[in-house]
Amino acid sequence: MPEENPDGTLPLDYNQRTMLVANKIDLVSDPTSEVLELLSAQLFPDADAFGISCVNGLGVEAFVQALTARVIERVAAPEEESSAVITRARHRRHVQNCVAALRRYEILSQQGFMAVDMAAEELRLASTELGRIVGAIDVEDILDVLFADFCIGK
Repeated sequence: MPEENPDGTLPLDYNQRTMLVANKIDLVSDPTSEVLELLSAQLFPDADAFGISCVNGLGVEAFVQALTARVIERVAAPEEESSAVITRARHRRHVQNCVAALRRYEILSQQGFMAVDMAAEELRLASTELGRIVGAIDVEDILDVLFADFCIGK
């Protein structure tokens, strides 16, 4: 976590990249309570705050729309100085795969309860693609290397 400012808040750049998401708002008697606003004001004053419920879907659509807008803003056309420019072919391929998975998720998420598993898998695939850019390694990658490079069980 970055160092705090003298007033106890986080640096502005860090707050601009932060989205505060509170789940289980279906368990709160007043989903519009001030708890989320209080948390965001104290911890991340410039961050967007969202209350969601994974059980009944309350607030999820607003969060997904805001997240989509944030991603598009970060990887927008290079005419803006603050946009990301992807210079490596490998990174570009992973971002394109991530976008394709998110598009499939968007379609599947609107097809009702029966497509929930497939939609969740698309989110997992999108996350995996981004993880490959930032260097996240999962168990499957390690097992692939072990079985490809070593003779186990002989």
